[in-house]
Amino acid sequence: MAGPLPFAPGEKLLYEVRWEQVPVARVSLEVRPVAQIRGEPAYHFVFQARTYPALDVLFPFDWDRGIADYIKRGKTSRSVPLPDGTLDMLSILYYVRSLPLTAGMTVTRPINSGKKIHLAQALVVRKETILVGGRAWPAFLIEPDVRKAGGIFKKSKKPRFLLWISADDRKIPLKVVSKVWVGSFYVELASPPDGSKRFS
Repeated sequence: MAGPLPFAPGEKLLYEVRWEQVPVARVSLEVRPVAQIRGEPAYHFVFQARTYPALDVLFPFDWDRGIADYIKRGKTSRSVPLPDGTLDMLSILYYVRSLPLTAGMTVTRPINSGKKIHLAQALVVRKETILVGGRAWPAFLIEPDVRKAGGIFKKSKKPRFLLWISADDRKIPLKVVSKVWVGSFYVELASPPDGSKRFS
């Protein structure tokens, strides 16, 4: 991919999460230093949530065998084939950030969304201006098709997931609105991407 990536080790973004109008969590997305996996450089992305319990379910990828294992409480309960280029729910966000986004384009990748792998699509709906942290941001509105995703989306009749990414060189995830059967969730950038504590 030509040109520098819009993110680098050291980037840490903080977000506030609300269920309807109730604050429920504070989460962070962090880019750690590049790691070595089987002698190959690999990006290290970390998602942390302050109020969520520790996860006891893992979905490790075994590229040598070409499968993804579903591990719960230390035991492998099932394995699924792993198509080339499969991403998880976190790395797909950084993959989208690395693309030259334009309104109307569609992004298609195999995604491991939990217990299964499916071919996911996301439409870059349009470019618009949104207000986040008291600041107007030119942003791309992106809508993934979450009807085949597992978990809470599977239980919803008409689930929606809307993502806004800044339309600049950094392509910062600014806001998420998710509508599912238990209500609506809102995720919004809580502090400036330069690391200061509040928006100017």
